[in-house]
Amino acid sequence: MSERDFPVVPSGGDPGDLVGELVDLGAGEVVDFRRGTLDAYADADPREQFGAVADAVKAGFEPAWRESRRLADLLDVHPGEVLAYSGYSDFVDLLDATVSGGCTTVGTRASPDSPPVYAQTWDYLKFYEDHSAVVRRAPADGHDHVALTTLLGHAYMGVNAAGVCVLINNLQGERALVGLPFSVVVHELLHRAGSAAEAVDILEGASVMSTHNYLVGDAESAYNVEAGADGSAVTEIADGQVPWVHTNHALEETGPAVLAYSGSSRPRYERARALLAADPSAVPAVFDDHDAPLCRHGSAPEDVATVGVVWVTYDPLRLHTIRGTPCANGGRAMGVR
Repeated sequence: MSERDFPVVPSGGDPGDLVGELVDLGAGEVVDFRRGTLDAYADADPREQFGAVADAVKAGFEPAWRESRRLADLLDVHPGEVLAYSGYSDFVDLLDATVSGGCTTVGTRASPDSPPVYAQTWDYLKFYEDHSAVVRRAPADGHDHVALTTLLGHAYMGVNAAGVCVLINNLQGERALVGLPFSVVVHELLHRAGSAAEAVDILEGASVMSTHNYLVGDAESAYNVEAGADGSAVTEIADGQVPWVHTNHALEETGPAVLAYSGSSRPRYERARALLAADPSAVPAVFDDHDAPLCRHGSAPEDVATVGVVWVTYDPLRLHTIRGTPCANGGRAMGVR
């Protein structure tokens, strides 16, 4: 592993197995960082919500709650605080505040007969370039999976051994409720879903905290799901709609109500569509672009930057990652098991 790769944290069948290494890598620094950023722009006291968030996750997807409880015990914090900061953009919606960031997600095929490729940039605060990891889980009651996430665990984007890939875009919801943060939702989909269609069913039945876009695909089919506390809109992505692109504005009029928070969302959407229309095989090269920009640079920890890139390929099934900006860093491929 290069020093420019995300660290890989393995886990066995117990959902708490990986937390010790996450602490060693700096999970406590993530809690401290998030406390500082939350105090800067949230009027409400976030601690009032920690118990309710923990209870919602325990009821909704207990493996995630057990993982957070183990991590919280090692950090001497409330498990609800770990869960809230793990799915931070949803928690900020719950507090009626605003969040920075914005990712670009695509689904494409190099040719009509080629297997799909699902990919995204992770545009977040630059702090997370050094406070994230690839986690491997082998749950006794679910699918083996590999995912990129912060050092607070769960999953932001990844793929499981059944070939189900889940990628995300933040959509700042107008309405948020105490429920499952998106990081827990992605964890659950990778743990439970045996197909993209099954993942959509699980997602539509989940009590999510706020609004995200989920690109859910496998080797045969793909779906775009804009899901929030006030409902969801599902689009099955047909061959004629590939390449598919989603950024940080809603594409479906019937989906949950969202706020326009990212001024670069529509330029990134149009730029990625144009580049992939010209060359559908251009993954991850499409993300090198600085016009929209699809590749974003920052220097301070609080700057929005491209923290990394993830893409999933089939035949063989692989998760690929780039740590940092794609224009300056190479990638690494790994199997699910």
